[in-house]
Amino acid sequence: MMSPLIAALIILHLGYGSLFIVASAGLMLSVGPLFLVSRENKEDGEIGMPCLSPKYFFEGLRNESLDVYRIIYMFIALGSITAFGEIVAASAVAGSVIVLTVSRINKKGTQPLLLSIGSILHAPTMVIKGFLSDFASLLGIMVFASAANSILISPFLTRFYNGVRKSGDELAEREFGLWLGRAVCGMLFLLLLMLVPPEQIYIWLLVLLALTPILMAYFANRKN
Repeated sequence: MMSPLIAALIILHLGYGSLFIVASAGLMLSVGPLFLVSRENKEDGEIGMPCLSPKYFFEGLRNESLDVYRIIYMFIALGSITAFGEIVAASAVAGSVIVLTVSRINKKGTQPLLLSIGSILHAPTMVIKGFLSDFASLLGIMVFASAANSILISPFLTRFYNGVRKSGDELAEREFGLWLGRAVCGMLFLLLLMLVPPEQIYIWLLVLLALTPILMAYFANRKN
């Protein structure tokens, strides 16, 4: 509840760069408790930390990079909260329509194909976004990206929920992978902050992480 006020004070007195550093550091520190989470192996009773699942790690990397783009870069590029809201709303509607459509064919036999198609369509959009700044172009790419993401994430999450029904370990593995991926993205953001001009950080971040949707689908298909 206090985070928006704290963020505003940091921006006001120290600038955006300091806010990024504080937020990234907090994100990395938040991963620490996950290493202390234990899980029980039902076969031999051993207890240990959750296993790192590559598909959830790359999901965390992708999600964090998209959050940075959507919340920071796109707002700065548009310079208007109204235009920002219109694009987010339009992409949400497109994503919802595709989810409803894909859900009709989201079966065990079609999931590998849906994962592959969704990841191949979604990966290029992560690069293209970084080079667009006008409303019409951002609207088009965000709507397409949302639709592609829905094709990818629908079978991806279906497999996750099916895995949770079979074993509680799946939930711990996803949380561990997601937060570790977010932390690595935060560290990458800090590294870029030191190496490239501020206006290029988001472009580099999206380009470097453009393969994450494909890696998500690859490891999800390989395991199943």
